[in-house]
Amino acid sequence: MNSLRLIRITEMICTRIPVGALVVIFFTVSSGTSYAQLNLTGNGNTTINSALPGGQPNDAQNETSRLRIRRQAGVITKVTVATYCPGQKFSLRALATGNEDGVPAPEVILVHNAPAVNFLVNIPAGSAQFRTRIRYTASATYNQGTGIDPHTVTYTLVAQ
Repeated sequence: MNSLRLIRITEMICTRIPVGALVVIFFTVSSGTSYAQLNLTGNGNTTINSALPGGQPNDAQNETSRLRIRRQAGVITKVTVATYCPGQKFSLRALATGNEDGVPAPEVILVHNAPAVNFLVNIPAGSAQFRTRIRYTASATYNQGTGIDPHTVTYTLVAQ
């Protein structure tokens, strides 16, 4: 029986709600963060500058992050995700999209210090690498006011 050691990779994400109706979502990836089994790349900014008349700000999405995963010999694996964001004020969700292998879990709501949840499951055993895009969706309401949510998002490859 093959075993798989815990493999983690993290990404820093900032959700910012400045004064007024403008909402800016900052995504920053630690460039070059890489392990033989996981590699995370991408970065970008997303700005919400619209809302329905008399309504709430529209959600912001960013799909510039990519996760490259190496299949593990003799082991079916999965990727889990969790966030660390003390004082979290705004909603942040993540979804695996455009993946070449494995089955994406339903969109995940990232909540500070919550246990890791499935992000991508049923990754077949093997040795080749494959990629998936990460779609982050941030949302806020006017009642939540302004502020910054600095998330440290952790992706972990584990045996299923």
